[in-house]
Amino acid sequence: MKDLGVKVALLTNQPEVYPALWPRICACPAVADTRIIQSGLGSVVQLLSYGPDLVVSSGFGTAAFQASLYRSFSPQSRLLVCATDAPQRFGPRERAVLDRADAVLAEGKTVAHAVERFAGPVGRVFSVAMPFEVKSLLECGQSRPAPQAHRLIHAGDLSPPSGAADLLTCVAACAEQQPDRGVEVWWAGEGDLAGVLAAQPLPRNASQRFLGRLDAAGMASAFGQCGLLVVPSLADGGQALIAQGMAAGLPVLGSNRSRAVRQFVREGVTGWLFDPLQPADTVHALNRALDTPVEQLDQMRDSARTLVRPLAPQEFTDQLSRIIAAIMPEPARKPPARRGLRQPARASASAR
Repeated sequence: MKDLGVKVALLTNQPEVYPALWPRICACPAVADTRIIQSGLGSVVQLLSYGPDLVVSSGFGTAAFQASLYRSFSPQSRLLVCATDAPQRFGPRERAVLDRADAVLAEGKTVAHAVERFAGPVGRVFSVAMPFEVKSLLECGQSRPAPQAHRLIHAGDLSPPSGAADLLTCVAACAEQQPDRGVEVWWAGEGDLAGVLAAQPLPRNASQRFLGRLDAAGMASAFGQCGLLVVPSLADGGQALIAQGMAAGLPVLGSNRSRAVRQFVREGVTGWLFDPLQPADTVHALNRALDTPVEQLDQMRDSARTLVRPLAPQEFTDQLSRIIAAIMPEPARKPPARRGLRQPARASASAR
């Protein structure tokens, strides 16, 4: 692809989400210079000072809104929004982001379909498999000794749509049914439910540990010390975290309400499905997973890794290169109007 000499800024309040995405952006032939800017007070001023041709933002929250403000101040620039979760709502802020975004990079078809309901004409939302750093995940042991083999880990925000509160209730019920079997849950993430979960009374044979928000290395380490990834979410999204857990050798105990879970889980092969709105079904799935012999879990770990291994970072880089080339203006014409997810127009030489 032709070298466009694009200056790119990543504006994010979630740097741990992008340890593999950012190198892929930097590797695009069109990109000449890059900078990461942490979302916060003064972010727009930093963007104006740096003057990027393209701003990549995370989600539809504060970072994306700040990026959209820069897009308004700098009409010749472009805005690429990366959405790793299906948006729960589209209020004025989210609408303002979509009005100024030139393209949305959605993690998987589920998130893409959710965004397309609000984004207008087809062709502005691109469904991709977000890249992630696999080396440290693949270094996690193929086998897990007891009690690690059956230790549960939940990765992601601890918000009501995560289903974490109902999960812990079912974990407690599972522990009460078999008092001679220990049940342990690790929570890798932060959110409104953290305090609620910590205050929940548990049977003596059940325990939980709060790890907080982890970077890529910390998440790989946590995955390596656990045996089962549990995803009780009522919402779609989270494809990257599920793929990372499977790359680390974790079978998935997941919600059948999540398309991302259904995409990866093969019943009894790479994990188990359950309905998080049916406590009895959740408890039954937990018992199945916790009663699975260590040797069988090791076979499922190998199947999980095999399933996600084809996600090649180079394929993502090639796709991203084509998207950047499509939305960036060429130096022969005036830049397009600033609002809307429009087809790219040409910019004047002076604008470059």
